[in-house]
Amino acid sequence: MALPTELCCEICECVIAISVHVVCTAEKAPVWEMNVIANLTAVSQRFRAIAIDLSAKALAVSRSSEVYVHPTSYRSDVAIPTNDDLRDGSDQAQACRDVMKYLRRMSMGNAHLEAEEDEEDESQIWSKMPDMLRSPLLQGYTIYLNAVNLRKAYRESERKQRESQSSSACSRPPPPLEQGVGSEVVRGRINKQSLQALQLALEKSRLVYPGQMGALLDKAVREEMGQISLEVD
Repeated sequence: MALPTELCCEICECVIAISVHVVCTAEKAPVWEMNVIANLTAVSQRFRAIAIDLSAKALAVSRSSEVYVHPTSYRSDVAIPTNDDLRDGSDQAQACRDVMKYLRRMSMGNAHLEAEEDEEDESQIWSKMPDMLRSPLLQGYTIYLNAVNLRKAYRESERKQRESQSSSACSRPPPPLEQGVGSEVVRGRINKQSLQALQLALEKSRLVYPGQMGALLDKAVREEMGQISLEVD
């Protein structure tokens, strides 16, 4: 017995949304999630059509063919495959993998990619993104990751400064660690800029369609804003 179209669509929405979030937040490169569209299109014809449809709607990936909407579909926005529509989805799968590579690079900041990641030239990845960056989901994650990376970089610079000052003390007791001129001001400015950026990311999450696919972004942004509020307080 085939699953209802409504349920298939919800499964694909959930799987793609979680995969995007994992790619952005996992410490190690998540192989399955990097290839989520290819994996979903391999499940069945129905999953293939829905996955391609969602990749176009949520990630702004171009369709290789028009998606047929069955007149008796439970949901009018769910794609139902016909023989003419059942291509292998390889174009969309590769385009979505390019999206995942872009998000992975963003999540890593200035750090080097893990050994699992291929070493595709940076410019090749970035050149594929302009059209796809129309997606509110990708815009939101890009803004969120930039804000997170900015705060990480500042915390790392503070840590290195403390270690440097601590190691310079030889035989005499170390002096109180200096925070640097205007360090509180710098931290305050970074937190303010981060909050402004995260507020924009929150607004982008509300524009994501289908709406369920923006839920994890919304949660992550709110958690980061909460962390900043704790530091300010």
